[in-house]
Amino acid sequence: MDRSVLAGRVVGEPKAMDDVLGHYGIKGMKWGVRRANPSAKPAPSDDHATAKAAKAKVKAGGLKSLSNDELKTYLERMDLEKRYKKGNPGPKEEAGKFVKDMLLQIGKEETKKYAAKQLAKALAGRG
Repeated sequence: MDRSVLAGRVVGEPKAMDDVLGHYGIKGMKWGVRRANPSAKPAPSDDHATAKAAKAKVKAGGLKSLSNDELKTYLERMDLEKRYKKGNPGPKEEAGKFVKDMLLQIGKEETKKYAAKQLAKALAGRG
């Protein structure tokens, strides 16, 4: 049997089954992707379902198809959702605010540079 040494290991010796690590996994599975979906959304609440039904009713028959109680419930739900979104901006809104602020700051700096350059030109022409 050939017992040559390759990178500090003896090559050519038979291996015991305990020395071999075998992983058979799931065919087509990607690394780092879990099988169970932990981000699965929970079932919508009863309030949400009621508001969704009211919205569908308005879409089908107009506002006149809702009773006062249904309309009040629907409007309260929409108001709460709007207030929540305003109070808890997502990453897109935060990134948009950052970009807006950055562009405004850069615009002010460039305007100052341009104004200073034009003022220097005007003063150089006088003297």
